[in-house]
Amino acid sequence: MTRRTLCWLVLLVAGLTAFPTPAAAHRLDEYLQATRLDIGADRIVLEIDLTPGASIASQIVEQIDADRDGSLSSDERRRYAQAVVSSIIVSIDGRSMSVALTAAEFPASAPMAAGMGTIRVRAAVDRPAGSGRHRLLYRIGPLNASSVYLVNALIPSDARVQLGPPHRDPPQRELVLDFSVAPDAAVLRTAWVAIALTALGGLVARRCARSQINQDLDQLL
Repeated sequence: MTRRTLCWLVLLVAGLTAFPTPAAAHRLDEYLQATRLDIGADRIVLEIDLTPGASIASQIVEQIDADRDGSLSSDERRRYAQAVVSSIIVSIDGRSMSVALTAAEFPASAPMAAGMGTIRVRAAVDRPAGSGRHRLLYRIGPLNASSVYLVNALIPSDARVQLGPPHRDPPQRELVLDFSVAPDAAVLRTAWVAIALTALGGLVARRCARSQINQDLDQLL
């Protein structure tokens, strides 16, 4: 074997190691429920991607296809997406939040049954957290006996939000995360104006009181 051939073989092995096949990354008998959270001061966006492995994908299609006609109607898709959202628990500082479905994308039933499709569900929590420190709890329920989980928080798109370290349970069904929200710049300006006006009012009041005292002394003298 020439040195040139050996070099090509080494490069080929290195390339295969660096870029594993999708089958190696996701087992064929698992239903992957992967969630990403974008935490903002006024809204939390949830992105849930559901990817069934090839050996169980037909089961998932049958679960969605309630009338067994071989196609997924808009009502069937909406009901399944709503079931996904209904399985989610979100709380902030111990208070349960309402999670609303905002969008859902489904692959065609035939490619999905063959294990070549991902369901994408989008949801949101529309409730301001308010400035200060907060604790978020996220948990998703199982959609199938073969469900496995991933959950991650995205780098906030809202510059006012700072995230603490994430804490996940071993299956990654649950995420607990501390985050802080800085006051809005307009709120800060309003607060500073109010403080300045209060200080100015106090100064004027003191000067008026001092002037009145001087007038009273002049009358006594």
